[in-house]
Amino acid sequence: MTDQKQNKDARLKAGLFIIQAVKLKGVEEATWQRWEEQTGKKAEIPSYCWELFFLKIGQHPKFRLGRKNGHKESIE
Repeated sequence: MTDQKQNKDARLKAGLFIIQAVKLKGVEEATWQRWEEQTGKKAEIPSYCWELFFLKIGQHPKFRLGRKNGHKESIE
């Protein structure tokens, strides 16, 4: 599992604002903020969420995604 510093560092390294990250990861903004700030409720991030997020932002240590038939997705 990752901690709140790793979460924020990964997002910033990818050049994403929080609103872009939540769209990319498919979670509510409050959930993402809780993951980064560790406020209130327990905020452990499921490993499958991290795997997908790191793939999408190109920071996965072993794998990378490729575009299918020139498809380009925008998260802005």
